[in-house]
Amino acid sequence: RQMCIRDRVKSQYMTPEACTAILKTMWHMTNSMTKSTSSSGNWMQNEQMAIIQTALTFPEFAKMPEWIDGARKLTEKMFIETNNYPDGSYIEKTAGYSQSSLSSYIDFKRLMMSRGMSVSKEYDEMLLKSAYYNLQLYGPSGRNLQWGDDSAGQRKAEMYPELAKWYSDKELQYIDSFGKKGE
Repeated sequence: RQMCIRDRVKSQYMTPEACTAILKTMWHMTNSMTKSTSSSGNWMQNEQMAIIQTALTFPEFAKMPEWIDGARKLTEKMFIETNNYPDGSYIEKTAGYSQSSLSSYIDFKRLMMSRGMSVSKEYDEMLLKSAYYNLQLYGPSGRNLQWGDDSAGQRKAEMYPELAKWYSDKELQYIDSFGKKGE
């Protein structure tokens, strides 16, 4: 985002007033998402990631620490208590939504790690359970089991190599690689 805005600032049309208006709009939009109660599930996940990414991109926003703290807490709560069952399965019973949700939660952990932040032990446990659940939505060759509104397809090996590495989980690596790696 910074690159995009920085590049546009060089335009003759990006007057100080225009730049200020854009930043004010971004601030107001981000701040309004911290008060949003209308969305749930993967929509709220995306909103929380947008809040965190905006706050990290614009540390000069005075509410940045508050935004990050609130979005981190809500993201973890959604993942652990609301959007997933204790076994790691996702609340919407199709592979596509489940995998999209998991990808978002992996992105969240990756973002936290890239900024020297961590997630809770419970978050890590749910991430691992959710990965196992999502990998079991496919046959041993990677063929999609096709149920709900999921589409036909074949997944590639190693969908979640980061998770196997983060948690030193050889069994996850084995399942994820169709038996070519891990134990």
